[in-house]
Amino acid sequence: ERKSYAVFIQEEVDRLSKMAQNVLEISRLEDRSQPIKKEPVKLNEMLNRIHDSLLIKAQKKSVTLTIQSNDLTLHSNKDLLYQALLNVIDNAVIFANDKSTVDVRIQTGDSPTIIITNQGPTIPKEDHDKIFQLFFTSHAQNHPNSTGIGLALVKKIMDRLGFDITFTSQDETTTFTLTL
Repeated sequence: ERKSYAVFIQEEVDRLSKMAQNVLEISRLEDRSQPIKKEPVKLNEMLNRIHDSLLIKAQKKSVTLTIQSNDLTLHSNKDLLYQALLNVIDNAVIFANDKSTVDVRIQTGDSPTIIITNQGPTIPKEDHDKIFQLFFTSHAQNHPNSTGIGLALVKKIMDRLGFDITFTSQDETTTFTLTL
């Protein structure tokens, strides 16, 4: 019984620590007096690293995580872009139906895009304009560890990098599109 409580306490400490770090990161991103360091970023390598870090979580739900990418290098902040992509793909895995697929693909063109699609609960239309607000969690997708910080942080990162993020959600399919 003590071991069970210890595990629960550790999980809560980790969750609260992550939440505090994310709130601090949002504050840091809002401070525009500090320039953002940019460097060449190989998206294929970044997405493969994210795939590897989320594989066990996906396997626990029998979710297939597919990455379809090509060699695309862009000039951005590697750490911030990694954090944004990790948050969106992690959410896609968390909210995916068991035994479904999360598909991540890069489309090249005038503006490269990363498209992340999962099959899971539809985000209600009345929540669409609030989904990127700090501390907002959609009741239909309420998850015990959801803090309402992840997508707000992603939006701040994308804005700060000069990129865009949009989404659609209907018929139990949600797609986030990151335009780089």
